[in-house]
Amino acid sequence: MEREERKLQYKRVKELIDDLDVGAMDDCFQDEPKITSKDIIALREKIEKLKGLVLEARNSDEKMDPNYDIEDYEGLFKILVAKFEIFSKKYQCFLEYTDE
Repeated sequence: MEREERKLQYKRVKELIDDLDVGAMDDCFQDEPKITSKDIIALREKIEKLKGLVLEARNSDEKMDPNYDIEDYEGLFKILVAKFEIFSKKYQCFLEYTDE
């Protein structure tokens, strides 16, 4: 399975390089992780802040509203982390492709 995924990533990188050029792709690969990392950090901070609100809450209504937001943010957090991991794999393929 991992080998097939790697082949697919390699193919996508090749297509992107064909559409753009190596320099543009390198710029993209350097910018995207920075943006995603900032989003991950901001989201993690929001989650921690909401968890603090839940701990300070005095009644069940005050606890439930932030809990729903926390669940939503944690789902988005997982998506962003997965996006970052996929992007890292693509970048590795890009580096291998441009070394050839």
